[in-house]
Amino acid sequence: MYGLVALGYHITWATSRTMNFSQGHAVMAGAVVAYAGFVALGWPFPLALLIALVALAGYGALVERVAVRPFFLRASPAWLLATIAVGIIAENVAQLTFGKDARAFPSPLMQKPIMVGSVGFYPRSCWCRCRLALMGWSSSSITGRPTGSSFKAVAWNPRRPGSWASNVPRAVMAAYALSALLAGIAGVLLAPAPQRAPQMGTIIGLKAFAVAIIGD
Repeated sequence: MYGLVALGYHITWATSRTMNFSQGHAVMAGAVVAYAGFVALGWPFPLALLIALVALAGYGALVERVAVRPFFLRASPAWLLATIAVGIIAENVAQLTFGKDARAFPSPLMQKPIMVGSVGFYPRSCWCRCRLALMGWSSSSITGRPTGSSFKAVAWNPRRPGSWASNVPRAVMAAYALSALLAGIAGVLLAPAPQRAPQMGTIIGLKAFAVAIIGD
């Protein structure tokens, strides 16, 4: 799970030489939104998951637009504190809405094992393998595909004309949306284990940051 969050750090850094230091709070937001849809509102789990991922992509775009872009375009490092502030706001909103106490997330991925002969496994383990495939796809997109080349072009020479690099804010916003979406997936997968709580993202974000540093 930490790998997904760390990959989000890498994507934003590779694109803009900035990082979303509210990435851990995006993990929390993914779990909270999925919990609200599945448990509080009684939606089917696939629908709650879809809404959570769309909301997290929007959250990432909002972080870029409000907390990063004004400083990125001025080459100011103040984006660091601004993204932390957005994360604190998100955590406080979750606490005011759902309370501070941890709540159980009865995810269908952990409720009933799938039996193959005498061997059983939970659907969550399949999601973990899908997570590895998603990480591989995202990494290859950044390193080897035309879109990834455009992302890196924005990082190394934002003023170079051509394709996406001619619209730097759009490329950076897309990177932040993808970064938050990956964190949201990690949040949904992690929620049944430590239980969902507004404070769950802080330590996850710190550990994933360490993973990102080691990985780079």
